[in-house]
Amino acid sequence: MKLTKHRFFKLLLLITISQFFGCNHLFYYPDKTIRFEPSKLELPFENIYINVDSSTKLNGWLIKSKRKENLGLVVQFHGNAENISTHFLYLSWLTEYGYDVFIFDYRGYGLSNGNPEREMIFKDSIQVLNWIFSNYTYKNIFLVGQSLGGAILIPVIGENPNEKIRGIVLDSTFSSYRSITRDKLSSVWLTWPLQWPLSFLVSDEYSPIDFANKITVPILNFHSENDPVVSYELGKALYEAIPSQKEMNTLSGKEHCAAFIMKEDQYRRKLLEFFCMNILEKNNQCAKELEDLKNIRIKNAIDIYNEKKNQKG
Repeated sequence: MKLTKHRFFKLLLLITISQFFGCNHLFYYPDKTIRFEPSKLELPFENIYINVDSSTKLNGWLIKSKRKENLGLVVQFHGNAENISTHFLYLSWLTEYGYDVFIFDYRGYGLSNGNPEREMIFKDSIQVLNWIFSNYTYKNIFLVGQSLGGAILIPVIGENPNEKIRGIVLDSTFSSYRSITRDKLSSVWLTWPLQWPLSFLVSDEYSPIDFANKITVPILNFHSENDPVVSYELGKALYEAIPSQKEMNTLSGKEHCAAFIMKEDQYRRKLLEFFCMNILEKNNQCAKELEDLKNIRIKNAIDIYNEKKNQKG
């Protein structure tokens, strides 16, 4: 049978639509390969496994500050692709400034077994945080959610608040699963007319917008106004739905999750200031250190790596 132009586009449309049936997988792109470890940056770390059920273990890293007395713990919820071996680089620089960083892989990512599925990732994340609260004595814990990680984080904290959490940072996060599905469908001419009906094939369960009104801790938000992955409007919708003390930082570029890795240090500095304003006890020490750093560039992971490389000659 001859494949006419009409039949070709009909076939292409059917293939596109078929992707939305059982479409949970569209949000998860796990990678099992461990590409880079904190030891490459000469950062001490613990390799940790957390049992979340009888058959599933999640892998995480506790990357430690070299200071004897640190300022707190930052728990990182990473985005939808790759695994902790690349995502830890977004925040590993914080160890230079007195913070430990804990990052973990969702089920199916990296060395975590199982298959990624929204409800189970939600339940797993609650267990991971409860494990952290039970096993560590940090008085100041901050949570950072990047892209999909922020969408996971907001429902988790909405349903499982804890007094040790001093603040939440959202980086390039979306408001709901259906809204980002519509946004992506509308960007392709073939599926633009079907963006609304097709989006209802996507479950909106555990969408962050539905839990936003339960958030009571301070929020720091970052989003590029021309983000090519998660549109600025979706991030702003979530931000506006959160009733707690909050601050929006709008990046002018076209990058996704760029705030903490870009060459300019203004947003890394903003992150340190946010932590400092919200920690208990050591805030005077923290404020003094920030003052000392006033005229010094806040390094990112690339800077730290290059420094270590140059020191070795």
